[in-house]
Amino acid sequence: MLTKEMVINFQVYSRVKELIQQAGETVRNEVFHRETITTKESFIDLVTTVAQEVEIFFTKKLRRLIPGSHLIAEKSNTMNSLDFSKFEYTWIISPIEGTKNRFATSIALYNYNEIKFGITLDIPNNFLYAAQKDQGAFINDIPLTVSSVDSLKNSLIANPLLTTEWNDHAQFNNIPHSFFNKSHGIRNSGSSSLDLALIASGQMDGFWHQNLQPWDVAAGIILVEEAGGKATNLYVDKSNIIVVSNKTIHEQLVNHIKNNVKRCH
Repeated sequence: MLTKEMVINFQVYSRVKELIQQAGETVRNEVFHRETITTKESFIDLVTTVAQEVEIFFTKKLRRLIPGSHLIAEKSNTMNSLDFSKFEYTWIISPIEGTKNRFATSIALYNYNEIKFGITLDIPNNFLYAAQKDQGAFINDIPLTVSSVDSLKNSLIANPLLTTEWNDHAQFNNIPHSFFNKSHGIRNSGSSSLDLALIASGQMDGFWHQNLQPWDVAAGIILVEEAGGKATNLYVDKSNIIVVSNKTIHEQLVNHIKNNVKRCH
């Protein structure tokens, strides 16, 4: 029997899927129909402007869905409290994240410290990844499951570390190189949310990154967990490393990363 809370959660979940698709259509129209975009810089400027518009749209709509809810948005509310235990409901919004060829928008809803659902839209391809707690993960309503790869050697690993970040995280620079000849390959996409969606769909096997924010991974984590995967936070040299994969290779991946961090003192 459905409880009142379950009905409310499903109604909110369904409405947010509609809102994120509506925003995605707007972004596609803005980004792909502008003939004046000729350089990377002008593309970034355009996406920055559109992202701000999308964030304002989500902020207004989501606060009406759950009056009094807390909200963490990447562009405008980064100073709000990240201690979700203080709030009954907290929205996590990433308006646009990624690169020129791969970018996404994502929303997650917390009930205190528990993620209730996460939704990620692959904007260029119009793929909607969605997961609700204990209800499974889906792409365009088709069920998802993580890969069955059982060894790190045969795994495809994602790490969206931008080259501009390398000098800021020198102790972690050794990790990407450490996967050479130890895995099937490593991919640098520039989009954490899409990489986690690909793990949930079994197209990638593992993921790691350091010092990410909730809007980078909240929606993706519940996608992976509901698809049968696992996420772990490692704390190394005052930094937080998130490791995500199918459950079969998870321990191998965690141990490999632990063993290959360059500790700087």
